[in-house]
Amino acid sequence: MRTLLLITLALCACQSRPPPPERGSADPAVVMVRIINSDGDEGHCTGVVVSPHLVLTAAHCLARQTVGDHPDISLYLGGDANDPVRARRVSHRAAVAATAYDPAFDVNRLAAGHDLGLVMTGAPLGVTPLSVNTAALEQLGSARLVGYGIANPAAAEAGNRGGVRRPLPVRIRAISERFIELKDSEPRPCAGDSGGPILARLVEGGPEVVVGIISYGDSGCRREPLVTNLATYSSYLRDFLARDSILAPRN
Repeated sequence: MRTLLLITLALCACQSRPPPPERGSADPAVVMVRIINSDGDEGHCTGVVVSPHLVLTAAHCLARQTVGDHPDISLYLGGDANDPVRARRVSHRAAVAATAYDPAFDVNRLAAGHDLGLVMTGAPLGVTPLSVNTAALEQLGSARLVGYGIANPAAAEAGNRGGVRRPLPVRIRAISERFIELKDSEPRPCAGDSGGPILARLVEGGPEVVVGIISYGDSGCRREPLVTNLATYSSYLRDFLARDSILAPRN
């Protein structure tokens, strides 16, 4: 009887062991923007929660020129979209009520900037939003990107689609009115990181803020992409953030 009791206790201990932590569980304000375009092709970008109902991402992830007239867009809030169990959790998914993007954006003129989009949810996302920088940037040293992109060019060539939220350290090479340029380093941002935030501390010991979002680079992920400088577009973002909505008419 004593032996049986010990075996039973041991079995109970094993069964109550918590599951391993989810990959990519850090940085919950960074989310995946899932896209099925009008032709039925699936892909994803990255976005960042900037108010209770709003996710900031890249315009080229939402624009009619790239996803067609009737795309199916949703948000994934978990860290690993490849985890078959966690990916089905209702708490990891959020329905999209509306989208918007800078009307000056043109996918055929990416160097002109304006690669800025917003995704709105009907219900609060339940995630602490990150602040967006609105002041002119003069100099930045180190920062980091968080995104769901492919890990490296070799993975891209092998057909890997990414899907795990991961941080990458980045260094700033130059800042212009439209873009923040990154120094070349590895690993570098890749497909799936579009719309992902560049986070930096503007004050020593202060909180991280969103200073830019990944715009575009080469398809092989062999050079650093350009980053939209959010300070330039603060007037476009301000009224959306003040209302926490993209449905009401703009002032």
